[in-house]
Amino acid sequence: MLVVRNLEVFYGKLRAVKSLSFHVNEGEIVTIIGANGSGKTSTLRAISGIMVKTRGEIIFENERINGLPPHVIVNMGISHVPEGRRLFPNLTVRDNLLLGAYPYLKKNGDFSKIVKDRIEQVFAIFPRLKERSDQLAGTLSGGEQQMLAIGRALMSRPRLLLLDEPSMGLAPVIVNEIFKVIEELRKDMGVTILLVEQNARKALEISDRGYVLESGSLVYSGSSEELKKSKEIQRAYLGKSDFFE
Repeated sequence: MLVVRNLEVFYGKLRAVKSLSFHVNEGEIVTIIGANGSGKTSTLRAISGIMVKTRGEIIFENERINGLPPHVIVNMGISHVPEGRRLFPNLTVRDNLLLGAYPYLKKNGDFSKIVKDRIEQVFAIFPRLKERSDQLAGTLSGGEQQMLAIGRALMSRPRLLLLDEPSMGLAPVIVNEIFKVIEELRKDMGVTILLVEQNARKALEISDRGYVLESGSLVYSGSSEELKKSKEIQRAYLGKSDFFE
């Protein structure tokens, strides 16, 4: 579904991602792990078109998407849940969700039954959002804000969902809830997921394959089981070398 070849991402003259190549097959959950500053977020931003100063190839469903504006990439079937959620805090939960359907609303010009159905589907996944549909997004708890950020991305009916640090700043019980939802999105809705996470342990538990970045470069790759068993990965990212033994 997604092929990235020799990707380089620049902030001015600084090269944040260096000759990165990887792929995501349809129906997979693939994770990218690494420390702060390793290039994980920059990679997702390049795929979704937010980072425009790039080199290399990004190919989605056999079509090169380098240089396309973000709204076109969303319409092609890629949604991005950014680090830090990036909600509109002074808008209600429902209005934030409506903005996720904006490409459809712009094309059709009315609040159609399809959009209503999409909102109800999001509420079925996250019942707490339905309870707070008229509440300002900025007044939600951190976990509820993360649910809303994911729900907003789902409003465009993505085939590929980019998730950037969905567990950041959340209590462990909420982290478990969010990761359970991620698994259900793949199982029940057929959404392919590219997951960026510092919580390597949780990411490798739910993913099929993984890539490890250091200083913008790919240093390890393999199945999640292989990465969990790697002594180097255990020492660097999982806290202790015998965690999975």
